[in-house]
Amino acid sequence: VADGTPLTLGVRPETISLSRTQTKETHLRGKVGVVEPLGSEDIVNVHVGEQLIKVKTDPGFQGVTGDEIFVGFDEDKIHVFDDKTGNALV
Repeated sequence: VADGTPLTLGVRPETISLSRTQTKETHLRGKVGVVEPLGSEDIVNVHVGEQLIKVKTDPGFQGVTGDEIFVGFDEDKIHVFDDKTGNALV
């Protein structure tokens, strides 16, 4: 891929981790948005910069709108796509 090529990062919500403290696995700082309790799971909306990341967690997530949270990704589960072609690169 050439330098400057626009890419899209694809990650499934169940492969994202959240932590109250920054670790080597959870290094993106965000803010909790809406928490959607769905019974068997919660969907936590996390704002990182201008991006919205939806994270699937176990039920009973302890957090409220505005809380600082750190986000991490399972590197083996990340997909990268070329924006122009839509082709998967990783």
